[in-house]
Amino acid sequence: MYADARASSAIARWESALSNAPMRLVSQRPINAEVVRGLKKDLQKWQEVADRVAPVFVRGMVRKLALARKACEFLQRGGSEYRMYCFVKP
Repeated sequence: MYADARASSAIARWESALSNAPMRLVSQRPINAEVVRGLKKDLQKWQEVADRVAPVFVRGMVRKLALARKACEFLQRGGSEYRMYCFVKP
């Protein structure tokens, strides 16, 4: 099993590279919906971690950036795609 994300514009190049893998591709599918659901579920936890770790003087900036929320929105807009691949040895 292999899962990763790429910018939507890089999918063709990514799949071309995977086609040269020394294993046989059995299945593949986009998993954006599952990743977005997981990100949304954990957004509050990520904010709490950022608040705990970030120095007080940068917390406002960290909250404004909200990287986990932006990653979630980017996936929903189709700017990137998470995919899952299943390979087997030949």
